Amino acid sequence: MKEDIVRFLRRTIKEYNYKGAVVGVSGGVDSAVVLNLCVEALGKDRVLGVILPERDSSPDTLKDAIMVCKSLGVEYVVKSITKILRVMGVYRLQPPAFLVPRRIQEKYVKNKWETLPQKDAYIED
Repeated sequence: MKEDIVRFLRRTIKEYNYKGAVVGVSGGVDSAVVLNLCVEALGKDRVLGVILPERDSSPDTLKDAIMVCKSLGVEYVVKSITKILRVMGVYRLQPPAFLVPRRIQEKYVKNKWETLPQKDAYIED
C-alpha cells in the first residue's frame, strides 16, 4: 500500500506540474506519516513543512512538528495564526458558543491552505 501511495503522489505532482508539496505538520502521527510519504515520493528538497501554531497549541506539538521536519531533512516554516484568530474573535469568552472557535480555526486554516499552491513561493504573508 505504501508503494501505491508514493506512486500516486509522484504521478499527481507530475500531472499537475507542481514543483513539490506543502504539508501541514501538526506534530501528530498523521501529519508525520504524510510528510514522510511526500519525502519518499518527491525527495526532501521538494517538500515544505508548514507549522501553524496558535495560542492554545501545546508547546509539545510545536516541538514535535519541528523535530519531524528536521529528522526528515525538510525545510519548514512556522507561522503563528494567533493574531488572525484573535482578530476574528475566536478567543472571546462567549460560553454557549464554545464549539464555534474550533470551527472558525479550521475554516481559516483550510482557506490558508487553499491559497498556498496557487503561489510561486511556498508561503507569503
